[in-house]
Amino acid sequence: MNNCHQNTNEELHITLLKKAINEGIDSGRATDFEPKKHLALLKVHKVKKR
Repeated sequence: MNNCHQNTNEELHITLLKKAINEGIDSGRATDFEPKKHLALLKVHKVKKR
């Protein structure tokens, strides 16, 4: 991959990441969110994928 293409690809990733971060910020605070419960659920799904 040439340097110009790599820079363009990185710039695209940065732009998409910034957009996703802003969407998260704009969506406001989560309501009725239980982080410990959510983490346990994520761990269960991770084990199932293996």
